[in-house]
Amino acid sequence: MERYLTGVLSEHPNKNCDTMTQIVSGTSEQSLQGMLTTKRWDASALNAQRVQRLMVPPL
Repeated sequence: MERYLTGVLSEHPNKNCDTMTQIVSGTSEQSLQGMLTTKRWDASALNAQRVQRLMVPPL
């Protein structure tokens, strides 16, 4: 997820799994495609993590 978001937030004009692998090291088009199309996400668990991180006071 971190590498995908790095690619999405990059300055690259054409953001797709193929071009993101060219600018983000340590990933492949296949792994990014798999994360986006076949991985199952537990929405409740992700939301709980999001809320937990929001509750941490800034340093």
